[in-house]
Amino acid sequence: MSEQKKLPYIYVDNQAALEQAAAQLNNAKQLSVDLEFDKNRFRYGFNLCLIQIFDATQTYLIDPVIAELDLQPIFEVFANPDIKKIVFSFGEDIRLLHSLGCFPRGLYDLQMVSALLNYPPASLATLLQEVLGITLSKASQQSNWFRRPLSDEQINYAILDVIHLPDLYDVFVKHADERGVSDWIDQEMQHFETQNYEDADQNEILKEKYKGDMTEVEWHIFSKLMHLRDRHAESVNRPPYHISERRTITDIAKNPKKAGSWMSINSNHHSTKNNEFIEELNAQIDSALQEAQALELSRRKKAYKKPSKEEYERYRDLEHQVKVAKLHFYKPIQKGIKEAYGDHTKTFILNNRLIKELVEGNRRNLLPYKEKLIMDIAIKKDLDYTQYLPSKRD
Repeated sequence: MSEQKKLPYIYVDNQAALEQAAAQLNNAKQLSVDLEFDKNRFRYGFNLCLIQIFDATQTYLIDPVIAELDLQPIFEVFANPDIKKIVFSFGEDIRLLHSLGCFPRGLYDLQMVSALLNYPPASLATLLQEVLGITLSKASQQSNWFRRPLSDEQINYAILDVIHLPDLYDVFVKHADERGVSDWIDQEMQHFETQNYEDADQNEILKEKYKGDMTEVEWHIFSKLMHLRDRHAESVNRPPYHISERRTITDIAKNPKKAGSWMSINSNHHSTKNNEFIEELNAQIDSALQEAQALELSRRKKAYKKPSKEEYERYRDLEHQVKVAKLHFYKPIQKGIKEAYGDHTKTFILNNRLIKELVEGNRRNLLPYKEKLIMDIAIKKDLDYTQYLPSKRD
């Protein structure tokens, strides 16, 4: 299907149309769903820009940008576990929905399914080409989804992202039945739906890696200024990196006198080049220096703290336990999974992260099918799984 050909759709941009669409969609047994969003690229924060829903006969494009819509009727459709929602790579989407108070149920993520069917990691466009022979362009993927009106290319892109999902779903369901992994998929989807990102920090103002070689005092100033940047970004609805580059904040944290050159730094946003912001900038620096003195922070000691001797020894001990567990148990198990189901399926089911969690005694991501598979292969290979699989706690 050519992307230049205009595809049929219903554009939902008012409350009455949204409620009518929700009533229609709530009668469906299966929907294909995708979201277009912006995460600190064109505006501040993690923002929903478009909802695409295909019910096998009609595509709905729900626009929460052009008008302030109450999306609750659509959220109720998403939360209905009796309606299957076919999605692809829905991890970021579900985080956004959770932040909006929507907790989808009945999900079927084709990206996860593709891994259990031993497909290599791939985009939707690649899978559609490989499995169905359908060619899609991703030219609009990184476009500005806040722009209104949406271009014909954006609309076609949004529609094509959902209308082919049912065909891919049909192929994958048949393939899953043939490989005997349908129950595995059900367990993965149920586990996926139980994750809760409602309180997740979507903006991550500060990250440990930002400390670099900063001292304790420098890091305290940097933290204050990064929060100032974020507050201002929110007030003018711009991504924080549009306000000022992080390296500028770092330079000022290391040498506060450089704040005097703020007005002449080209990369700083024009909305900060005024006396009011400069006064707030200097006030934050002064406050940070006073607090650092009160907290007895050091101008020489690094903000990044190396692990203590005890922490280092615990880390080394854990690393040794993981290495031993891999050598004597998990590597043979991985080989058994690879022989039976393929290398990509093996990586999805039993990766290094899960192995480390199991060595630590954490069973949270050890789904029942994974435990049974590991135990079955262990028995076949005459390996003592009781020594390496953490037991269930009452």
